[in-house]
Amino acid sequence: MTLTETLNSASITLSTAGIANARLDAEVLLSHIIHKDRIWLITHRDDVLDDKNQRDFDEAIERRSKREPLQYIIGNQEFSGL
Repeated sequence: MTLTETLNSASITLSTAGIANARLDAEVLLSHIIHKDRIWLITHRDDVLDDKNQRDFDEAIERRSKREPLQYIIGNQEFSGL
């Protein structure tokens, strides 16, 4: 699947689980896993994830769909630009 398809699928999963900002959360999780910013995701939307990153992303989406805080999954929280 392309990054766009991966994000669309994850957004649906999170939205179905009642996550309010499903698309944003999916983008943040994918950005964290592949160590790229959200702008990179947009400019490389037709790229395909490798198997390890796909598994890691699927696991992160599963954790988030169970309402685990995003900050716990990625291990940090932005505060005042820091």
